[in-house]
Amino acid sequence: MTTEPPSGVPETTAALLHHDLKPPLRTVCATARYLLAARGLSDPARRMVGEVLATAEAMLGKIEALIAAPPVTSGSPRNDGDLCQARPATAVGETDRRDRLLVVEDDKLFRDFLAGIFCTDHDVIVAKNGDQALARAAGAQPPDLILLDVVMPDLDGFEVMRRLKADPCTRDIPVIIITGLDKEGDQVRGLDLGVADYITKPIHPAIVRARVRNHLLLAAQRKQLQVWATQDPLTGLANRRGFAAAIDSEWRQALRDRSPLSIVLIDIDHFKAYNDTYGHDGGDQTLRAVARAIVGRLRRPRDFAARHGGEEFAVILPTTEATPAAVIAAAIRDAVETLAIAHAGVSEDACVTISLGGTTVTPPTDAADPRAAIESADQALYQAKRDGRNCVRWAPHPTDPKPTETCNTRSCSPIL
Repeated sequence: MTTEPPSGVPETTAALLHHDLKPPLRTVCATARYLLAARGLSDPARRMVGEVLATAEAMLGKIEALIAAPPVTSGSPRNDGDLCQARPATAVGETDRRDRLLVVEDDKLFRDFLAGIFCTDHDVIVAKNGDQALARAAGAQPPDLILLDVVMPDLDGFEVMRRLKADPCTRDIPVIIITGLDKEGDQVRGLDLGVADYITKPIHPAIVRARVRNHLLLAAQRKQLQVWATQDPLTGLANRRGFAAAIDSEWRQALRDRSPLSIVLIDIDHFKAYNDTYGHDGGDQTLRAVARAIVGRLRRPRDFAARHGGEEFAVILPTTEATPAAVIAAAIRDAVETLAIAHAGVSEDACVTISLGGTTVTPPTDAADPRAAIESADQALYQAKRDGRNCVRWAPHPTDPKPTETCNTRSCSPIL
C-alpha cells in the first residue's frame, strides 16, 4: 500500500527544505561515493560509509516526498546538473547574492564531489571539458571563481587558463587549479599563467573551502577598489580615470566598426561664484543635481557620463552622428535650466546653467587619437563660453562649412 506524499507545503517551507536540508545531504552523498570509489579503504570502513550513504539517500528521498513538487525559483537547477542547487526565493529588489563558482573537471565522480562541497554556500555550475568551461566563463552570468582541473581531453587546464587570461571578459576571474599533478614545474607553470592558487589531490574539503573563501574575498575587495578608483564619490558618475578608460574602449570599438563617435564636454557656468555665494555644501548639491539631469537625458546602455573634474562633465555617445548628438546635448542643457536652481552670485533672478561643446569623429579619419577628439570638443566648449554661455557649440566636421550651433537664452525662475 502506497502512501500519498503530503500536500499543501507552503512555498517558504519548500524553499527552506531545498536550501537548508538538501545541500548538506548531497554533500554527504557525494563524499561517501568518492570514498567508496577510492582505494585503500578497509572493509569495516567501507561498510560504515555505505550505511551513511544509504541513510543520506533515504533522507533525501523523504524530503522529496514531503515537498512533492518544489516551487521553481530563479536559481533552480538545470536539467544537466549545471547548477548545483536552488536558492530560496528572494524579495523583489533584494541585492543579496551568493558567489557563483564554476567547477571544471572531466571526472564526473570528482566533479560531483567538488560541487557537493560548495552547494550549501554558493551557486555552483559545472563543466566537463575545456570548451564548456570557456563558454560558461564568458556567459551572461560569469562565475566569481573557477575551480579548474589540468588533465582533461582536448583542452587541458593550462590552455584553458591561457585563453581565460587572453579574453578581457574573463581575465579577471580568479582561478584555482585542483589537480593530481604535483611536480614543481607544473605548479610554476600554472602560477606563471596567473592562477590564484594551486591545490594538489587528494584534497581536504575544509582547506579547499577556506582557500575559496579567501580568494572570493580578495576578488570582491579588488572589484571594490576598482570602483573606487574609477567612480566619483560625490555624483556617483565615473571620474576622470573612468572616463579615460571608457573613451579608450569606445575609440577602439569605433575603429573596428568605422562608426561615428560623439563627445560632449559640459561646464557649469559661473560655478566659482555659486560656491562663493552658497558655500561648498550648496555647490555639492548642485553638482549632484546636474549629474542626475545629464544621466536623465541618456537613453542607450552604452551612452556614458562622467565627472571630468571640478564643475566639468563629459558624455560619450557611441555610434552617434553630429546632428542627433547635438540634439542630446541641447536636451541636457534644457534639463539643467529646467531645474531652476537659483544663482544669486550672477544676478538676483539668474539660475544655474551649463555650456556644452561637442565633436563627432569617425576614427581614424577625423582624429588621430582620443586626445585630439577631446581637444576638439574642448575648443567647442570654449566657443560656447565666448558666445555668452548657456548654449551648445559643435566642432565643425572637416567637410562641414559651418559649426553646429544650439543656443537658448530662455530665462528661468529662482527657487524661493
